[in-house]
Amino acid sequence: MMGVEVQGGAGGTGGLRIGSYYVRSMKGVIEDAQVLGFLLKEQLPELYRHFTAHGIHELMYATPWFMSLFTSLPSWSSVLRVFDHFFLEGKLAIFRFALALMHVCEEDLLKLDGLEHILPFLQNLPI
Repeated sequence: MMGVEVQGGAGGTGGLRIGSYYVRSMKGVIEDAQVLGFLLKEQLPELYRHFTAHGIHELMYATPWFMSLFTSLPSWSSVLRVFDHFFLEGKLAIFRFALALMHVCEEDLLKLDGLEHILPFLQNLPI
């Protein structure tokens, strides 16, 4: 997807199992946000460093993305594409889509400074 690479087999990283996102501890979201952080560091290191320098932690933007399966995106066709890939690939699709969003928005994100500018952009992506 769009210049970023996430390896995985059929069923992704745990198939369709996202139930641990919706428990009190939010264990699944926390674990998957950490995975996204590692992937971001590997695939988009400049953006990762930029986020780190401005105190942006993966949980700040990944939580709403993952828990809603990106339904907050303004483009319904993009949301449906996430769903299609999610049902085909499992959770792997969530990581691929998150990295693709970051890749597409990387230039704009690198121009923003401060938590007060970066986080609202991530919460309201112009996609």
